[in-house]
Amino acid sequence: MKRKRGFTLIELLAVLVILPVLMIIAYPAVKSFINQAGDQYYKTLEDNLRLAAMDFVQENKEYLPSNVGNTSRILGSDLVRYKEIEKITDKEGRSCTSSYVVIQKKGTNDYEYTSCVKCNDYQTNNVLCSTNILATNEFFANSYKKWL
Repeated sequence: MKRKRGFTLIELLAVLVILPVLMIIAYPAVKSFINQAGDQYYKTLEDNLRLAAMDFVQENKEYLPSNVGNTSRILGSDLVRYKEIEKITDKEGRSCTSSYVVIQKKGTNDYEYTSCVKCNDYQTNNVLCSTNILATNEFFANSYKKWL
């Protein structure tokens, strides 16, 4: 007797029913994993930006605010220009040109660094990142006065 090769109609229908069910079950888990990876990318970017700013001010103390309670900011583009960090991009590789680090003086030799990443589909959720701190930025304010 000759053996038949191939699948029966019942076997093919079973596969066509089972595969979509498996896809429906797996899709939310995969989507969640992708979203978590994106969030982790931006948290890592914020950490790298903060660390780059900390390294930068070791050589450039004039960027530090002089009075307790004051803030200053270092633009991400400046950190890239001074080679403290590589080009700042979103998870798709597009440039994030509005990123910066806010430095707030908490006490004598006590500074707090807050990274503010602003990309196409992500923005840091922090009060210091959502306010306009340029008015309290001593270094930039003094530099601006020199140009007038």
